[in-house]
Amino acid sequence: MRGSRHLVKLNFIFMALMGAVLPARTALADASIAEVSINTKTITGAHAVSTLSINPRFDELTDDMREDYSLYKRLRSMNVGYIRFPGGEVSDNYNWITNGLDDPSEFPGESTNPAERDEQRKARMKTAEFLQMISATRAQGAIVVNLEGAFLHLDRINGKPQEQLIEEYIQRAEEWVRFTNIVYPRKMRKRYMEKLLKDPYYVKLKASNPIEFNRILGKKADSYRVKYWEIGNESYLKVTRYPLASTHYAYLLNRFSRAMKRVDPHINIGAIGPTGLQRGYMNNYTEKGRREFRKILIPNRLRNHDDYLGGQLKNKGVFEIYHFFNEMIEPRYFKWNMPEEFRTKAKGWTAFVQSGYLEDVALAEETVDEPLVWWQDIFNNSRGNFDYVVLHDYNDNRYGCGNANPTYVPDFSKRQDISKPIKKIRNLYSSAQDIPVAVTEWNTCNAGDRPFIYDGGRGTFDHSLAISEQLMNYVNGGVFMANFHPLNGAASNLPLFVSAPAEAGLENTDAYRALSFVNQNILDRVHLVTQKISSVKSDIDLEILVTSSKNGRDLRIVVINKNDQSRLGSFDINAQVESVTDVRAYVRGNEKGKIVSRSAKVVSLAENSSKVQTSLPAKSIVVINLKLAEGDN
Repeated sequence: MRGSRHLVKLNFIFMALMGAVLPARTALADASIAEVSINTKTITGAHAVSTLSINPRFDELTDDMREDYSLYKRLRSMNVGYIRFPGGEVSDNYNWITNGLDDPSEFPGESTNPAERDEQRKARMKTAEFLQMISATRAQGAIVVNLEGAFLHLDRINGKPQEQLIEEYIQRAEEWVRFTNIVYPRKMRKRYMEKLLKDPYYVKLKASNPIEFNRILGKKADSYRVKYWEIGNESYLKVTRYPLASTHYAYLLNRFSRAMKRVDPHINIGAIGPTGLQRGYMNNYTEKGRREFRKILIPNRLRNHDDYLGGQLKNKGVFEIYHFFNEMIEPRYFKWNMPEEFRTKAKGWTAFVQSGYLEDVALAEETVDEPLVWWQDIFNNSRGNFDYVVLHDYNDNRYGCGNANPTYVPDFSKRQDISKPIKKIRNLYSSAQDIPVAVTEWNTCNAGDRPFIYDGGRGTFDHSLAISEQLMNYVNGGVFMANFHPLNGAASNLPLFVSAPAEAGLENTDAYRALSFVNQNILDRVHLVTQKISSVKSDIDLEILVTSSKNGRDLRIVVINKNDQSRLGSFDINAQVESVTDVRAYVRGNEKGKIVSRSAKVVSLAENSSKVQTSLPAKSIVVINLKLAEGDN
């Protein structure tokens, strides 16, 4: 420990990132100085797996990409933590049993010709192939359950009441869990055992140590199981195909969760909801009337007030009531301008809105941040029926995305910290403080804007810095799973992560190179992640992430300099630095935008120093590896 020892803080420059030694401080005299204070005493919990995850769509991961094992090999080498299936919006139109769509006319579309439809379904990634993917990449699986489909089918399936449809979708989810976590792993365990028993070593092991042999088989079988399950996709958005009220979503969440955990009690259920960072997420709550209306959708409450509604709800079931209101009012964008025929029957509507039940709701909600209205209801009504929070982050305001301008340069000063809404959500109730948070879809620009899309779908170097900053933002915010979207696909209008092998392989996108560099340097021998330990005093164009090894002596500083000017990074550490073991940089390599990683050994280090200084090239990611003095961590 430092105790009362007096340490002389000596400024020094130990290297230039291009491999040359800086002769003196004056070499960067014209560059701005970024001063960062690091408190090594604020180390937090361990991250066992990678935060960086991916989000392939079942209809876009082509046969060529699935058959090219180099895709899985590269994803494994960069330590992808989680892989999500079958996609995003498509999940609420996906039937895992047929590997097709509930409604072929809806996104992403499917032929109505039986022969063509069968070919389409055959070409798309199936659940079994997804399980093979997570096993091959050593990632964990996450699946999104179709929720909205039960309501979209209401007018398409004759003779089936709403409740029956919902029960069918719950049973479909149950069978999905059974297939991924019981049926398929057993099949692969048997197949793997047959393979092992062709090897004399394993024949002998099975005879001499059956416990160890079964442990090996069990580990292989476990690699196919899916632990994480999201109930629905963005059902809180007004623009989704069937928006759900928070109380209704909570009710369905409870039913799906209980049924699925009866099949496998070890799975984790994710509850979806808004962050408040993205414009459009909160459109559901922009009017007081919408907030009140959301609350009155509790069917029992509606029955209690049926006299106000002209007896229209008499003898109707729970979901028939909900659908009745959804048909009448939801298509009117949550406003109070109901169809005339309904308004005529609902003679006491004004009294209904102003009833004592609604009065308390209206007063309370005036003081609640809009995203938290949703999460309050989830915590109130579904506590114990979900295990983690699911957010999406396509923040079109984060950098001020341009309008399809390929030369647009983002304004990095407008960044927003994901930890702020996460903290608000976690602080709703004390018992939810430690609830895990996943961001299962993210990119730095809204899907409607394409400033980084050009040159055959490759993202720009600027975008690679932006998403690297975002990944570090998630790690700092305590996000355990962050699924970059999209993995690939010409149908997407977001910056891609990978391209098809025919286009020079996985490494041909800036996004892949940047996230690989950052992720490897976050994970490599680093297990304890520090949060909120750095303060940038003079430069808002820096993003800092500091990690530590388990023993606390090996410190790693990851710095993104998003400015178009180089600067001097000055890191003041509240511990004695024994040595600077390595410095690496991610920089633009040539006019074609090829990315290279360069490294060099440290030349010298002043004795008893606690301040480290290094050059931060323009638009670069720099990694500094330090070793702290023994007993000073």
